[in-house]
Amino acid sequence: MEPTVLNVIEKENIPVQGKKKSLDELENEIEQLKEHMKQQNILMLKQQSDLDKLHENIKKKDKEIM
Repeated sequence: MEPTVLNVIEKENIPVQGKKKSLDELENEIEQLKEHMKQQNILMLKQQSDLDKLHENIKKKDKEIM
């Protein structure tokens, strides 16, 4: 039989850190992480848009100078 992580932990007597979380707690954490990732994605898109605008402005200035 292939050893699982749990079997190794029990066999090696490795202490488990923290308490076990309920399914509701885990689902709540997942939802919070999804929301955080969505906010990060929005922020990155805004930053990319700002960079694109800056790049366009630089190109316009270059054309004016030439």
